[in-house]
Amino acid sequence: MSLGVPGRRLRLILSALLVSAIAVTVSTIVVMSDSNANTAHGSWAPSESQLTATEHTLMVVTTADNPALAPADAAAAAKVATTWPANVSKVEYIATDRASAAIAMGTPGAVSGDSSSVLLFQLTGPFAARNLPSPRGAKVSTYGYAQFIVDPTTASVIDFGFVDNPMAWNSAPVQVIMAREAG
Repeated sequence: MSLGVPGRRLRLILSALLVSAIAVTVSTIVVMSDSNANTAHGSWAPSESQLTATEHTLMVVTTADNPALAPADAAAAAKVATTWPANVSKVEYIATDRASAAIAMGTPGAVSGDSSSVLLFQLTGPFAARNLPSPRGAKVSTYGYAQFIVDPTTASVIDFGFVDNPMAWNSAPVQVIMAREAG
């Protein structure tokens, strides 16, 4: 009885599975080290990939909230957004912890003591608060600023708010991603 071809096939399958397992392990290690980059001594900075993913998430969200577009047009544009929409004139962020971000946004009790790393963004608008609950038939409110707390490991928005006045950064090292003249 010969195991020639079936035995070889089994060895190839096992080799492929081993290579796949190693690749997944290496990818997981790279992502985990990327998400924890520069966290020593309470300061950190997002990786380029984290920042790019987060920017894309916020481009989609803010395109949907562009008051210059009809709701259906804004929703369609958001599905293919790859640049900052025309209503966004400035994008700023700081790398901080979740509790500090909540304090800066005015909701300190929400996550008291949470030291997980987040990105706190403030975008200068105007923005239409289309996705916020409002009475049936009510006019959509517009605001001058949109603020977002984002999980840098997933680029997911954890918390957000629309406000009329800018956030006080409390002398934090603010990074400006984009700024353009209004109009």
